[in-house]
Amino acid sequence: MEFVFEPDKFKKRLMLNPKNPEQVEKRAVFAHAITLKSTFEVVDHPEYFLKIRVTEANRKVSTIEIYMDKLIVCSCEEYTRKECGICKHTAVLQFMRKIHPGHKFSRYINESIKDLRISSENSHIVYESLKDIFYRIGVGERESESCSCTTKRKIMKSYDTSSPTVPYDLPEPFILNDGRTLYPYQNDILASMMTAKNAICCMIMGAGKTLTSIAGIQTLASENGLIVCPKTVMDQWEREIRTVLGKSITYITGKNAEQFSGSKEGIGICTYQTFARNSKILGKRKFKFVIADEIQFIRNEESKTWAAFKQIKTEYFWGLSGTVIENRLDDLYSVMEIVSPGRLGAKWKFDSKFKVIGSIHTSKVLYENEIQNIPELRKMISGNVFSHVDIGLKDPTHNFHYVSMDSDARDKHDWYMFEVKKLVSKSLNSPLTFGEKAYLQSLRLRARQCCNTLELIDGPSDSRNESQKVDMVVEIISESVREGRKIVVFSEWTGMLNIIQRKLSTMKDPIGNSRLDGSMTSPHRRAAVDRFVSDPDCWVFFSSDAGGIGLDGLQGVCHTMLHIELPWNPGKLDQRIGRLNRIGQDSVVDVHYIVTEDSIESRIESLIEEKRSVRNDTLFS
Repeated sequence: MEFVFEPDKFKKRLMLNPKNPEQVEKRAVFAHAITLKSTFEVVDHPEYFLKIRVTEANRKVSTIEIYMDKLIVCSCEEYTRKECGICKHTAVLQFMRKIHPGHKFSRYINESIKDLRISSENSHIVYESLKDIFYRIGVGERESESCSCTTKRKIMKSYDTSSPTVPYDLPEPFILNDGRTLYPYQNDILASMMTAKNAICCMIMGAGKTLTSIAGIQTLASENGLIVCPKTVMDQWEREIRTVLGKSITYITGKNAEQFSGSKEGIGICTYQTFARNSKILGKRKFKFVIADEIQFIRNEESKTWAAFKQIKTEYFWGLSGTVIENRLDDLYSVMEIVSPGRLGAKWKFDSKFKVIGSIHTSKVLYENEIQNIPELRKMISGNVFSHVDIGLKDPTHNFHYVSMDSDARDKHDWYMFEVKKLVSKSLNSPLTFGEKAYLQSLRLRARQCCNTLELIDGPSDSRNESQKVDMVVEIISESVREGRKIVVFSEWTGMLNIIQRKLSTMKDPIGNSRLDGSMTSPHRRAAVDRFVSDPDCWVFFSSDAGGIGLDGLQGVCHTMLHIELPWNPGKLDQRIGRLNRIGQDSVVDVHYIVTEDSIESRIESLIEEKRSVRNDTLFS
């Protein structure tokens, strides 16, 4: 018996009334399932189960096994990972049987299920695991393992999610090859990482994650490794490895990726973008270790980079980040799916257990920006996530300065926010299209730029009133210089840096400054930092977010920082502050923020502390 499911011929939808997160998840599975063209063929029908082969349009084959009316399992990974008793293949079967029970294929399935002989005499064994309950049914001397259990075992075979009980033995103190000694907390973290093999090191910024990882490479005594990191820290990794280990590393590009992958030795380094583009080539090599520096870069499960890391083969995998959770708890889940797949269970179960439900709509569950069941969550991640927060530094002081918008900027800002509210309201009832999502992001971006100055949107104008925020930036910089303090100034937009630099250059007494942004090459970046550090007439260091990660060397000459605007992501702020508040800083770091009143920035200001509390409660409490 064979049946070709063609979505165009079945317009009616199976409606589910979402009363809980599981039903919302099932609804999403159904919505996706009945858009896929697929062929269903009954291939086996002994007395105790019915086997159906499913072939999708892309020729991918899965197998459905039906043991009784309420025990329908599938061999696809989605069935196991969703943990809601359904996948796109079994969903189509349920759709056909309930919406079109008179169809000849539906009649055949329903009649066949009635004929199944499942009795107490059959050995009906239940397996419990990390994910759910799996079944194994035996008849006489014959046994047939259900597809869900088979898939589960396949996943568990690939990824060992158990926590080793015997800790790795490291010398104390741990002395690096160049004579430096690890701090006791670094020694403890390294021992945990070596024990777990797949681990996340989330010590706070400036605690020495890079040096700790290099100590791990020294312990492994292997040159078969790969380091993936942002462009801004590649040179730092190269210098440290050359200094500590006395080894050279290979900068991987699209041209030499094939050659590097074909060799069995050598430590390579590349950016996340290069890794994603060459993942198939690099995936051919089995590495001893892979290090993902600033692993929060791969928190998006829909990105090519995330998919690339899922395919990498390595014995040791270490992710480094002081801000693993940047915006929401989802960040941790995405990264854990790379480090220890399946550890946190299905996404909808994870959300409903550890987030507070705000409301449930037809297409989504809305969660409050807070977490629950923290002890249980910390226990679940304790075997793979290792953190340390106290490195003996003084807490920075936070100074908020509030300004207003002129009438022209206010009008534009309010129009942008009105359009934002319309799209957000629409998203509660139905998913936004790709174009609508992009438009929503652009509206929010424009509203934030209005808080700085309209020049970012409309360009320079002689008739426009000066921005209060621009005036406040110049005032804070001037005051810092008058007091003999150098200052680091961050902005998300290079256009804003241009405006402030122009202001400083046209002052009666121009203020010397240096700048780093994403358009600069590595030698120019290093030169910009060296000038700020060594030139007594260079008072200001301007940086875009390209300098917010991995930049080192500023803490010895500066302890004042200014954020021109507030980013949505508090991790960005903490990474920036970590450029000054790190090992080697002897003074209290003064951090200044400029916030435009009664604006989108007011909302961002309130969200920042909420998001920080999620990270701190999960990782550092």
